[in-house]
Amino acid sequence: MRPIARFGSIAMSSSTGNSMPESRLKQRLIDLRSELSADELDDETRELIEALITDLEGVLEPDTDSGDGVSDRIRRSFARFGSRHPTLAAIVEDVVDTLSAMGI
Repeated sequence: MRPIARFGSIAMSSSTGNSMPESRLKQRLIDLRSELSADELDDETRELIEALITDLEGVLEPDTDSGDGVSDRIRRSFARFGSRHPTLAAIVEDVVDTLSAMGI
């Protein structure tokens, strides 16, 4: 079990240092998987979302350095499909904000 450090009234996991953004990122992974099942996605967008999901799963894994460059890849993905898929664009924008809050 991971030790928990308390800062004020917020409990934070010592493995990531940020349990609230981590929870938000996990929720956004669920949202991305849900959007991935939508029939209206073209192959290119589907591949980008699958790669994004893989990147985010790596960020959430303890003891990995998968966060390197993931924000840049996400921003590039966002630029490619943002106007065609506004729901996905909103999810991806929130993911970038959450990663930033996590220091990634």
